[in-house]
Amino acid sequence: MMAGLGPSLVPSTIVATQGLPAGMTGLGSALMNTAQLLGGALGLAILVTIAAARTRAEVSLSAAQARTDGFAHALATSAAVAVLAIVLLRSGAGHGRGGPSVAGNAASGRNDTQPPTDALTRGDRRQHDR
Repeated sequence: MMAGLGPSLVPSTIVATQGLPAGMTGLGSALMNTAQLLGGALGLAILVTIAAARTRAEVSLSAAQARTDGFAHALATSAAVAVLAIVLLRSGAGHGRGGPSVAGNAASGRNDTQPPTDALTRGDRRQHDR
């Protein structure tokens, strides 16, 4: 796990935050980290479910052998998903969608990445002018 996880964390952080305005890089990094943690938890839950189902199905084997077979099946499933992901990434799946959309509201002509020109609200102006 460490051979793939370590070298992938820094590049994924760079990719997730490189197109963001300077004021939003912290938010982008936090969202990426949250997605990684949720994905890991969901992936682990799925693999444990696969292992448990396979272990229960192996009633003719000893408990130790059934658990071993269950975890082997979950590992094989994980490897198959990893190979599929690599094939999809190599084939360019996901390209041609017009690129990532970073904050902003193109439909209304507004750019949400910049604060409004009158950043102080009326209440703030009253307190600011005092």
